[in-house]
Amino acid sequence: MISKTSIDKWERKMGDSKDPYVQMGIKWLKGEIVVKEFNGIKLTPKQILFVNDKYSECLISGGFRCGKTVALAIKLWLLCQWFPKNQILLGRKS
Repeated sequence: MISKTSIDKWERKMGDSKDPYVQMGIKWLKGEIVVKEFNGIKLTPKQILFVNDKYSECLISGGFRCGKTVALAIKLWLLCQWFPKNQILLGRKS
């Protein structure tokens, strides 16, 4: 889980940004926003938990066509928009 200190540091650094996505990201970190829908796509309860999870590492698993890739793509897109210069590593065991 992201610590309160990290959230405060990020807010001090980016808080005066006029970018609406950055402002939305700060609100999401504080828990003021919960993503339940994205671009007309209603998320399932498990997708909502995954997309709104704030741990630095997370795992999602399930059967074929249960929405894992959709949830991951949404989360990655939001993190890239909300936190400029954010570094994300996406891996897959093969």
